[in-house]
Amino acid sequence: MRKVSIRIQIMLWYTLLTAILLAVSLPVLYGAMAGSLRRD
Repeated sequence: MRKVSIRIQIMLWYTLLTAILLAVSLPVLYGAMAGSLRRD
């Protein structure tokens, strides 16, 4: 198996971390905004 360069590994880790943060924060933000709009 071919060894992946450290630059590619770091890029993949940051991409994965960003995707996880978006997957967690967007539904929370959406819920907060929807709740706020329903109350107003």
